[in-house]
Order: sequence, then structure tokens, then C-alpha cells
Amino acid sequence: MKIKKNNIRIFFISLFLCLGLFRICIFSNQTYRVYSFIVLSAIFSVVARNVKCIKRNRWAIIFGIVIAFSVIYQSLSTTSLFNACTYFLEFTVPFLCVDYLCVRFGTKSTLKGFMYASLLVCSVMDLSVLLGMDIDKTHYQNLITYLFGNKFMVAYLHMQTLGILAEYATLSRKLNNIKVYFALLSYGIYGMAICSYVNCATGIVGNLVVVTLLLLPISDTIKKTLSKPLTMMVVLLIANVLLIGSDVLLQIPFIQNLITGVLHKDLTLTGRFRIYAMLPDLFKNSFIIGYGYNSDIFAGLIGYGNAQNGILQYVLDCGIVGAITLIINWISSVICIKNKERFSWPMICVIYGFIICSLVEVCFKFNFILVLSIISGLRFIETKNFENGK
Repeated sequence: MKIKKNNIRIFFISLFLCLGLFRICIFSNQTYRVYSFIVLSAIFSVVARNVKCIKRNRWAIIFGIVIAFSVIYQSLSTTSLFNACTYFLEFTVPFLCVDYLCVRFGTKSTLKGFMYASLLVCSVMDLSVLLGMDIDKTHYQNLITYLFGNKFMVAYLHMQTLGILAEYATLSRKLNNIKVYFALLSYGIYGMAICSYVNCATGIVGNLVVVTLLLLPISDTIKKTLSKPLTMMVVLLIANVLLIGSDVLLQIPFIQNLITGVLHKDLTLTGRFRIYAMLPDLFKNSFIIGYGYNSDIFAGLIGYGNAQNGILQYVLDCGIVGAITLIINWISSVICIKNKERFSWPMICVIYGFIICSLVEVCFKFNFILVLSIISGLRFIETKNFENGK
């Protein structure tokens, strides 16, 4: 009975964390920010009491401080102070919460709670899509708004949920079970199908990357190499340089066919190269601390859009300081699972899915932060107990 109560407790904490991070679009932005602040503050008051927990997640806290400071630096007012505090909570509470739950209830039980919470949120989001829900009639940036966001949120929720499902299957030693294998494959295909339904080419590619890495027979040596932070940073750097710094990738016939024939996009990536060309001048004006997290600098200039790139958006919003602290927080989270690559591979697959999506979209936000926090929590896996089936 005690275990059942703990499972329910973990589920509701996980669910409220998700609902505090992912905007419920039936509420106005201001109303939701107040709700988010209250929910995340309540969780913070519970999970941030342990000094060791604070020390383990110090880079997440520093990153949250940088995010908050970027907002206050641009405009010191009651509204900006409130927004800064909320952003700080949104970027730090996931790490502290996962740490708290893993230490108190165990990694596997924590993953189970997040699995059900993520499945519920993702399923409700899909239902809002299939029912044709269109909350924001103004169609901001020409995007339909569903219950928890636009088409990109549909994609990122599916990537996140697929990874957590596979991670729980791994900790339960069922990933090699043929039924589980086909269940994950089916869910991955369903994720790509619903991304196609909402016309999200980025989501199709991201989910395809996750499914492929998850289910292909990849050797432990390759998994270990891909799980290293250095490998992730090299892949991120090379991919960005190839895509933005040159047209090398777009000269490859396979890539051209993928973009024009499969994804039905033009080779300018729907105007993204126009935006990329504007970035250097914008960086010059506020390179160190940026224009403030969630800035609308592009909307002010051309009426729509953002940096259309995960890392460059942080440079734009929070300056080079923000981008560096994001990278350090990322590296510190992945370093925690050194020598545990065999148990954490599913979440690493999700990271690579986000890396690919980040080349053309701003996706290093709350879904990515939640994935990073779960990876950080996997440090508490006792490999000896895992081998014994505990």
C-alpha cells in the first residue's frame, strides 16, 4: 500500500511539473504565468531544501539565474521581475524535482511517474489536435494553437514521451522484448504521423531520429561514444556550421530530395536563410547578455519569427553568457551518467533528436530541459541492483 501511495505521489508531482512548464493555452499568457509561478514555487519549496541537491544541480541554478538576469537587465519593472522569477523556476525546478524524486523514491519509480504524466499530457494534446481545437484565432505567426501549444509542441512532446517510455522499458529490462520493441516502433510511427497531420516537417525528422537510434542494433561502443558530451557538442557544432555557415549540406542530392520531395519545403528552408543573414548585426548590439529571454526582437523587425536555431536563439536572448551556461549545464547533466550509457541510451537518443531539430527551430526549451533533468537523475541508478532486477 505504501508503494502505491508513493507512485501516486510521484505521478502527481510529475504531472504538475509538466503543467507548470507547458503552457495551457486555454488560459491567457498572464493568467498562466501566475499559475506556473504558484505551481513551480510550491514544488521548489519542497525539493530545494537539501544542500546536496542544490550542489549537484548548481549549473542548472546558475543557468536559471542567467536567464532571469537577461530579463531584468533589459527592463527593471514589476512585470520583468515577476517574469524573471518565473523563468528561473522553469529552468531550475525540473532538475531539483527529478533529483529529489530519484533520491527519495528511486530512479525507476520516478521514471514511471514521469512516463504516465508525459503520456497523459501528450495524449490530451493529441486529442486537442484530432478534435480540431484552435485556441488562438489570431494565428500568431500563422500557427494553429492547440491545448499545450503549436505544432512544434506536438512534435517535442512525442519525442520526449517516446524517450521516457523507452527509458522505463530499459530500467524494467524489457527493451529487448519483441512486444515492447513493436510497441515503441508503433508509437514512434504514430508520432511521425501526427506530426505530418499538423504539417510539422521538423517533428517528423526529430521523431525519426529518435526512433532510428532507439531501435536500430547499435553496438555498445558506438552508444558509449555518442553518449559523451564532447561528441554531442561536436555534432552540434559541425551541423550548425554546415547548415548556417555554408551551403555544403544543401548541395547533397539526398538532402535536397529530402527537403523538397519528402518534406515539401524550399531550399531556403522557408525563409530561414534570410533570418540567419540578419543575426550577425543583431548579435553586435547585445552580444554579452542578449535582448532578454523570450525577446520579440524579430517580431519587431520583420513582424514574425525568431532565430530559427536552438543555440543561436539563446545567444540572441541571453547573449554568449546564456549560451555558454546552457552548454555547461548540458555537459554537467550528461557527465553524470558516465559508465551508465547502457541504461541511459533512450534519453540520449532524444537529445540527438533535439540537436537535429535545433538546426532549424528553437527547441532547446522546456521539453529539452525536462529531458536533460531526467538524464541527470539517471546518475542514481545502482547498476548492481539493475543487474539483479531490482
